[in-house]
Amino acid sequence: MELPAPVAADLDAGEEIRVGEWLKSSVESLARSDVGAADLLCESLSEASSEMPLLEGYLEWSKGIASHLDGSLLEAAVHLKSAVQIFNRRGRRDLGDRVGLLLVDVFGGASDLGRARRLARRLRLSFLGRGDRERAALALAALAGAEDAGDHVARAGELWKEALSELAPDGFRAQIVRANLANVAMIEGRLQVAMRGHAKIAATAASLGLNRLELQAETNLAEAEFLAGRVDSALGRWQGVIERARRGGRQFEEDVALLELVVAEAEMGDRKAAAQNLIGLEERFRDAGLISEAVRTRRLSGLIEAGECPGSWQSTFKSLVSEGQAVPAHLLLVDVASAFGGVSAEDLMRAAVRLRQEGYIARAFVAQALAARDAAVSGRHVEAGNLAESVVGCRQASPWARLVARYALAVSEPDRAGRHLAAAIRIADGLLGRLASAADRSAFLNLRKDIYLENIARLLDRGRARDRHRALDLVHRFSSGWLLDELARRDDRSDDPEVRRWVGLRRQLAALLAEYEGESEPRIRRSGLKVRERLRTIEGEIEGVERSLERRWSGSVFTGRQNGVGARLINRLPERHCLIEILLDGNDLIVFAVTKNGLEARRMSDVGQVLRRLVASARFHLDARPWLANGRGEQMDRALESTLTRLGHLLLHGVDLEEVDTLWVAPHGLLYGIPWAGLSCSDGSKLLDQVMTVTVVPGSAVAARLLE
Repeated sequence: MELPAPVAADLDAGEEIRVGEWLKSSVESLARSDVGAADLLCESLSEASSEMPLLEGYLEWSKGIASHLDGSLLEAAVHLKSAVQIFNRRGRRDLGDRVGLLLVDVFGGASDLGRARRLARRLRLSFLGRGDRERAALALAALAGAEDAGDHVARAGELWKEALSELAPDGFRAQIVRANLANVAMIEGRLQVAMRGHAKIAATAASLGLNRLELQAETNLAEAEFLAGRVDSALGRWQGVIERARRGGRQFEEDVALLELVVAEAEMGDRKAAAQNLIGLEERFRDAGLISEAVRTRRLSGLIEAGECPGSWQSTFKSLVSEGQAVPAHLLLVDVASAFGGVSAEDLMRAAVRLRQEGYIARAFVAQALAARDAAVSGRHVEAGNLAESVVGCRQASPWARLVARYALAVSEPDRAGRHLAAAIRIADGLLGRLASAADRSAFLNLRKDIYLENIARLLDRGRARDRHRALDLVHRFSSGWLLDELARRDDRSDDPEVRRWVGLRRQLAALLAEYEGESEPRIRRSGLKVRERLRTIEGEIEGVERSLERRWSGSVFTGRQNGVGARLINRLPERHCLIEILLDGNDLIVFAVTKNGLEARRMSDVGQVLRRLVASARFHLDARPWLANGRGEQMDRALESTLTRLGHLLLHGVDLEEVDTLWVAPHGLLYGIPWAGLSCSDGSKLLDQVMTVTVVPGSAVAARLLE
């Protein structure tokens, strides 16, 4: 790389310090946007530095800066130590102290807190002795970074505030300190302050062309948005940072943003996606010397393992504590309690106290809310109420913490449960409405199912028009999947042992299919007598349970009563709405269709065997599809499409959808869990091409109550 003429002239004149200062500032500027260009600049001066000792020190210093900005702490430490030794040997301890400022950051990032503290204190005294107050402030800021890396957040915040008061307000270093203070505000639960701070820093960095600082500020802003309940915005922002970092070859920024995304995925319950994104992440952090990030990655791995093997997280917890990583260990405990439960209120409150002492206020409130929930479920209602009230009444508690606290209050205060559940639903709606994809919605809903189920049940029990309307809104929103199955079972088979047996068998079948990942349906069935026999046994038991659960009469039938379900449906169904209730009577399929014009019924004889085979095949494909790989997924998708087409021709045959905009479907028995919106009509078109809305309801009786 050709040097500018003035720099080349200084080099020829032996002006080592002037050339070195230019090299350091140029490398620092280049490395913030292009590490490769910074490396080339260092290479261009390598030969000249061999004859100029001070320039050699500046070269090592510059290489350390580039490595540090690239996230390679171990490599940075080697270069910076070498630079300090060169400067000290040449009697330029003032230059060595300036290098030491960056070494404090490196020691802190590598979790070597003792060395970082000792060096920062020595440097501050040294700079103050020379009257250099700005660099003394930088020593304070570097020490704050080390304290933060050691999870001493409150102490770090005090040091950063002191450092900021002594730094030039518009300088780059001041921007870094402000970013760290915004992170402290986020950890302490002052989310609005944190979001404003990071947004301002991102805008300033963009205007100055500081790409790395901009990406880091965007990553931090997304984290604050997620904690504040702006989930969709946070997910989109993280994805944007990852894509920009990947295009620019900035592995460090990409990995940091990816780690924050994994935290969010684990929080929402999408642990499969989180596990996929964690692959190789801890190793990359350790190779770069980023110990605190590597520990955080390990904590998340422990959480995901807990989903597959309950209790496995305890060994990770103990190992973290034994290694002096108490804060990550307690954060793991809180995460496990949030995702799976099974952690006592006493352990959660101990975690809350420790986290609050270390400045993790928002996470401490989450732990306290979970402790309140555990106490409420255990029957200790007074304790639960006291813990939950202090969470609900504090602005520093995140929406996620207040959501759990409201549920605990609903359990511990039955006479005011409706009010607490309604507040919990409002919080959940604010989070759920911003989730970016159907997978995220399902994961979120699985984590918060008790809140929705309890609320719907209470709304229906109260029976007022506006309560039923609210319940109808919830049923419409979650028009398929486990919520409606659960609602159906609560409505008419709440404690039925056969229903519980059916659920257990379905889980057994899914677990068996997971063992044979990547196998297609025919191949599994021919893969050996043992597997085939297990499949046939489970499927046979499922069919037997479903036959015992089949209804023989529809709730839509008048049965001689003028105020029966059918009469209420006919009176209440809006125009262009149709409800079909489908059930098996022995080997016959019976379909009841209710519209404003009345009730019609039809019977199809001797189709039970074909219907059971098609339903079993559809369920097999739906259960096995998530585990398929190596191109077999497309083949199974085609097979599922064919099965759904045949099912649609059978179940919807004879149903007149010509004047229907909204179709209500009430399936029974083995028809639970079929993807109704994906069925095909008799003319070959998709059901959703024929009607605008398909709503699956537990039964016609539930639909009648909702419509009232």
